[in-house]
Amino acid sequence: MRKNIVFAVLILTLIGFVQLTAQINSNAFLEKDINQIFQSPEAVDSSYLTQMEFILSDPDNKILYGLDIFGAFKNSAVSPYQVYNDRFHYLVSPFGHYKFNDQVTLDVRGNIENKKDDLVYAERAYWSDELAGHYGGFEIAKITYNSDHFFVKYGRDYFLQGKYFYENLLFSKYNYPYDQLVYGLKNDYFELSSYYLSLNSLRENNDINIRHLNGHRLSVNLQIGYLAFNEVILYGGENRQINLALFNPLLIYYSYQKNARNFESNSLVSAELYLYYRDYFFFGEFLLDDFQIDKDVPDDLEPTEWGMNVTIGKNKLIENLNWKLNYTRVANRTYNAPIKDYEKFVYKNYPIGHFFGNNFWEIKSSLTYIPSEKLWMELTLSHLEYGDEALYSPFNKDYLNYTVEEG
Repeated sequence: MRKNIVFAVLILTLIGFVQLTAQINSNAFLEKDINQIFQSPEAVDSSYLTQMEFILSDPDNKILYGLDIFGAFKNSAVSPYQVYNDRFHYLVSPFGHYKFNDQVTLDVRGNIENKKDDLVYAERAYWSDELAGHYGGFEIAKITYNSDHFFVKYGRDYFLQGKYFYENLLFSKYNYPYDQLVYGLKNDYFELSSYYLSLNSLRENNDINIRHLNGHRLSVNLQIGYLAFNEVILYGGENRQINLALFNPLLIYYSYQKNARNFESNSLVSAELYLYYRDYFFFGEFLLDDFQIDKDVPDDLEPTEWGMNVTIGKNKLIENLNWKLNYTRVANRTYNAPIKDYEKFVYKNYPIGHFFGNNFWEIKSSLTYIPSEKLWMELTLSHLEYGDEALYSPFNKDYLNYTVEEG
């Protein structure tokens, strides 16, 4: 068992960036690192809209193009949410946006950033190639249709559901963009959607296993927040094709998985509750990976795999100062797969779910001060405890050493 206690962590980041844009625009890269922790209550469930899309929803922004230049230097107080210990980071990001009409938009964004070598987590090495000390690629390349009651998005984009917090359990905000297809129905009371995310393939011996992820979501508008239910399923294998049945938003994956023959997969379910009152807010999330009902054989002794995340906070504690308190816990083996490595909830070396993976608990309180768009400061007091790494490593089956009678 490992323990790591992070106490009184101070992160001071000075952000200076030059924007050469047709209109003022927010850097999309900031969304991955320091996006608005405290979302406005007007957007009840921003499941499939990125911060960039909110900005571009202005009817006057028919054509938008430009170049974002981002630079950051961090001090030696390293947050456990950092991927690299490298102190200096810069990124150049050209982008373009075209609005065909009120419903259809096209967005493209690329980036080039400096190579970083000092990994905090050895398992999370940069996935793609490098050239002359730099990483690069297309960050966003998508077409979106959005009407009063129907929406669809196809292409490459980040995938974030609901409210965007550091501690989200189902989809981490710290990840690469996905090539995806998302569609759904909505009205003033409900939003029902289905999505497909293309995952990286994995080589095992001489086999190349193709990997896919499908999911669906039902979100209920509560007027003072929302209640959402999610189900996702990850499947793959050698020459494994996309399963069209899983695009059905009304199909319960657990039932399909149990009744389909020769269909190996790994599924999760979760629920979210977000409430706000004036400047106060509450966010709760519960995730269930696996649980055993029967107690007939040693395999039935596998512990329940689950996670929970509870956040309370207040915006505008004083002018430009926000506060939140969070408790997060994820059980051992959650997101892992007992047999097939390609069924792990990992995408390009990063956890798909919570940034820390599993086998940990954390409590922390944060004060965030944002006096302007170019200056951001955060003071975080946190206590983090985690056990042995249990996501990238083989699935722990020590429960098989006991009989059912021994428990």
